[in-house]
Amino acid sequence: MIKWIHRSEDNYVFVLKNALPPTILDMMNTVLETYLPMPSFIDGTNIDKDTRDSEVRFMQYNDTNRYVKNWLIDTANEYSKYFPITDEFGRTINSKKGSLMPEPVQVTTYRMNNFYNWHVDGGALDPRHMTLIAQLSKSSEYKGGNFEIEGLTLPPFVRDKGTIILMKPHLKHRVTPILEGVRHSMITWYQNIKI
Repeated sequence: MIKWIHRSEDNYVFVLKNALPPTILDMMNTVLETYLPMPSFIDGTNIDKDTRDSEVRFMQYNDTNRYVKNWLIDTANEYSKYFPITDEFGRTINSKKGSLMPEPVQVTTYRMNNFYNWHVDGGALDPRHMTLIAQLSKSSEYKGGNFEIEGLTLPPFVRDKGTIILMKPHLKHRVTPILEGVRHSMITWYQNIKI
């Protein structure tokens, strides 16, 4: 697996080529084929087509897809040391193995002219501590639709199918408008649980 790592202050960004297991990719394709899409929202409830225009599907965890959650937890355990949990005073709280749990998986579809303007997934005191984004489409299947993090130049393989991005939720990022084709991605956020 090829890894691209960026570090500035306490912010890490990992871009991992071919990191999404085929079984997870197959399940995300099942989600795309069987779950009904809904309009995207920006804060859990509000739709703002000037900020975000795309479709989303949410996969709740159950017995048939438990392996997805297990893989997400394993990934959190492997990388959690790079995403320290802090209290309201900015002090690092020692997180234990298994203390970061994934929210339900969101599968996002961007079609012609769809986009997501600059935004953050959570602030410094938000319960979200890590964002995982996985590329589900081949780079050749769409034009535009670039994932960008403010102030960073990401490696070209960020567009490769199966590539994963791990980052802090408070980093500003966006998806540029789709010019041609369709782009699918998988997203989840990890929250700290007390164990």
